[in-house]
Amino acid sequence: MLHQIIHPLSVEDFFSKYFEKQYLLIKRNDKDYFKDVLNVDSLDQLIFSSSNYYPTFKAVSHSKGKLDPAKYCTNVNGGYVIDSSQFVKCYQEGYTLVLSDIQNKILSLRNLTNDVTKALGHRTGTNIYITPKDSQGFPAHYDTHDVFVLQISGTKKWRIYDVFEELPNGEMKFDNNFSDTGNVLDEFLLEEGDMLYIPRGMVHDANCDDDSSIHITLGLFGKSWGEIISEYISESTQFHKILRKYPKLYNSDFDNLNSEDISEIADLISNLIVNIKSDFKKLNNFEEHVRPANLGFFKQIYSLDSFNSSSFIYPSKMEKFNVIDKENGAISVHNSKIQLTLPAPCKEFIQEVFSLTEPKQLSAIDCILDDDSKLQLVRQLINMGGIQFENN
Repeated sequence: MLHQIIHPLSVEDFFSKYFEKQYLLIKRNDKDYFKDVLNVDSLDQLIFSSSNYYPTFKAVSHSKGKLDPAKYCTNVNGGYVIDSSQFVKCYQEGYTLVLSDIQNKILSLRNLTNDVTKALGHRTGTNIYITPKDSQGFPAHYDTHDVFVLQISGTKKWRIYDVFEELPNGEMKFDNNFSDTGNVLDEFLLEEGDMLYIPRGMVHDANCDDDSSIHITLGLFGKSWGEIISEYISESTQFHKILRKYPKLYNSDFDNLNSEDISEIADLISNLIVNIKSDFKKLNNFEEHVRPANLGFFKQIYSLDSFNSSSFIYPSKMEKFNVIDKENGAISVHNSKIQLTLPAPCKEFIQEVFSLTEPKQLSAIDCILDDDSKLQLVRQLINMGGIQFENN
């Protein structure tokens, strides 16, 4: 999905020329480009057909100031539940409606964030901004995470400023009272189907003039090298006594008192950093952040009694599993939460099943396993969500 978002730019050019460096505007003249990602009907259903809560849903305005959530919420046991009709009325009165973390509520956005998270190796999330004409939701600011803006409906005028705080982290938030916005560097109109990438730290704002707007902000919540190294060293503390020692602070001669420890720690940390590469996937296991959109899984389980040797099987498109070789010819089938280790005789069968590009009848898969063994094994894989089946 990342390549579709930045099309016609290649992923390689995006990372070399723009990622964490410069904003990217892609004009498409294709109002239907994002039609399968989000539409007004799905928003209407979301607002009026589910229970929503403040501050996940909120109304904001740069010119009108902060709006008391009691204006569009009902207090239920100390929590604010959105009153859908009053919430929409806020839009009519000039407020921007902000719907946060909507990948947890709309399947197409879940698929979007899952795909981009897997492509980038970092967690992503989606917010939706619904802005009426002649209004602006937020003042000029920068974000502490990168964003991809997908224009779904209407138009919105964007401004990029010449202040660029390079790669701010979560502790370096923009302060409207003290931070400088600088001068306008570029100004443009985002139309339906267009995309805008803004790296963290780049000051920007946006407003609607004579048209309303709906856009998705796909946020990239990455893990920096500093965070990775800090977590890695912290995790290693249990294995290295020197990292668990207290520094000697009882007088001012710090260097002499701690020189041996500091030298040992410096050598250890140097070696730990060299070893990060081999343990990097374990440390930065982004798959833990991917909430699977396993649509159809319940139907598979409910129909499992009908599964037989004549059934057609194929790898799940919703739940990604990895197949890796183990010692003594064994094979492991796993994702971030489930692992199944199988003996060597299953290897040929498993490799063929997970390489299928179209459904294939179970009995037609030729291997050393007998039909009963294949049935039993595939049942396990269906229960794990790794394989799906259909009966023609």
